[in-house]
Amino acid sequence: MPILKPIAGHTSTARIEAYLEKNGRALARDFYNLSWDENQMAGYDEAMKDGVHWSQEMDELRASYGNDLPHGGRRARTFVHYVMSPTPEDNLNLEQLRELSRAWVQKYLPDYQAAIIYHDDNQNGIPHAHIVINNTNVVTGLRIQIPNPFELNRGLQDMAEQRGFGYLRDEVDADDGFGKLASKGDEPATLGLSKQEYYLSRAERRVLESGEYSWVNDIRDRVSMAKNLARNESEFRQILDMLEVDVDDNSPKANRADWIYSLRDQGARRVGGKRLGYTFGKEALQSRFARSSAARPTIAASKNFMAIAVQATEINDLVELHNLAFTLELNGRYGIAGIDDYARRISSLESKREHAETPRQKDRIATQIAQLERAREFVREKALLPQQRPARPKRQLTPAQKKVAAQRNQAGYTYGDARHIDRGYDQPSRDSRSR
Repeated sequence: MPILKPIAGHTSTARIEAYLEKNGRALARDFYNLSWDENQMAGYDEAMKDGVHWSQEMDELRASYGNDLPHGGRRARTFVHYVMSPTPEDNLNLEQLRELSRAWVQKYLPDYQAAIIYHDDNQNGIPHAHIVINNTNVVTGLRIQIPNPFELNRGLQDMAEQRGFGYLRDEVDADDGFGKLASKGDEPATLGLSKQEYYLSRAERRVLESGEYSWVNDIRDRVSMAKNLARNESEFRQILDMLEVDVDDNSPKANRADWIYSLRDQGARRVGGKRLGYTFGKEALQSRFARSSAARPTIAASKNFMAIAVQATEINDLVELHNLAFTLELNGRYGIAGIDDYARRISSLESKREHAETPRQKDRIATQIAQLERAREFVREKALLPQQRPARPKRQLTPAQKKVAAQRNQAGYTYGDARHIDRGYDQPSRDSRSR
C-alpha cells in the first residue's frame, strides 16, 4: 500500500534539491519537462542526468511567469513535494517503485516540471520516492491548481491495485476517528479535555505506527517548538508564523477558550490546542508565559534551534522538525543548557535505576536515559548548545544596593556575604562585631 504525503513549498527549489541529493544518497532520478525528459530521452545514458540542475530550471521557469511572487496576500506556493512511501508488506524494489512513480506523474501531473528522487534511508531500508512538482504549468504558464488533492491519492491506490500491490480504500477510513477529525476541521465536542501532556488518539497512534504522515503530529511538533522558545504570546505567534502554522481563537460558544492551529495552505485541517495535550491549550500556554521561571533556552541556543527549524520548514524536512521539537522538550524537562549537562543527568538516572525496586521502574528510567543520549547526539551533530552551561549573567545592583555594598566594603565585607544579604542589615552582624 503506497502512502502519498503532499507538502507545500514556498521557497526556491535549491534547498529541497540540496536536501534530496546530499551525500550522494539518491538511488536514482527521473525527470519530466526538464532538460532531461524520460519520454523523449528513453534509452539515453542515465549518467547524463548528473548534469541536470533541476532546481535552477524550475526556478527560472517559475520566475519567467512571475509565479514566485505573492498571490492573494500570501506567499506563493512555489512547488509541491510529494513523498510516495510503499509499506513493507508490498516489498517493492527500486524498479517497481520507479515504474509506479513515473506512471502516476504522467497521468496526473503531465504538464509540470517534475523531479523524482529515490531514497532508501529510512529505518527499514525501503525505497521511497520524493516527487518535486514545480508550480508552473509548462503549457499555459498558470500556477498549479489541484481542486481535489484527495483524487491524486485515490488514483495512486487504483494504480497500486492494478499492479497487485496493497492499496487503501476510502471506505476503510470512513469510520476512523482520525478521518472524522480531519473532515470536520475542529476538535470533536465529545473528546473532552485531555490531562496528558501529549495526547495521541488511538487513530493517530495507528497512523504514526504505520509510518504514514500525521498532520496532527506535524502541527504538534511545530507548536511544541514555539511554546518552548517563546517568552510571551507575541513571540509565540511570531514563531508559529515562521513555522507556517496559523493560530486562531476557537468559537465563543465553546465551553472553554482555546487556540485552534492549522498548517498554512491546509486550513481545512484544524486542531484545538487541548486536543494536542494540555500543555498546548491556550490557558496552559498563557500561564507558562506569565511564569518567569519557566525553562527556556538561552537567546543564543534559541537562535540556533530556530535557524534549523525555519530551514527544515522550507524544505519540508519533517523528521528534522520532530527531532528539534523532541530535543527542546527534553532539554526543558531536565534543565539542559550545555552538552555537559546531559552526562550529569544520565549519571543521576543510572544511579536511580540501580536502586529502582521494580522492573517497570527500571525500564522507564532506561527509556529516559536513551532519550537523553539521543538528544545529546542530535545537539552535538547540529551544534545547538555549547559544551558547558553558560554562566549566569552577573547580577545588576540597584543604586540602593550599591550604597549598601559600599558601606559593607568599608567594614571589611563584600556584597554577597550571606550573613548580610539574608538579613538585609546595613551594618555587620552581631557575630562579626563580637570578633
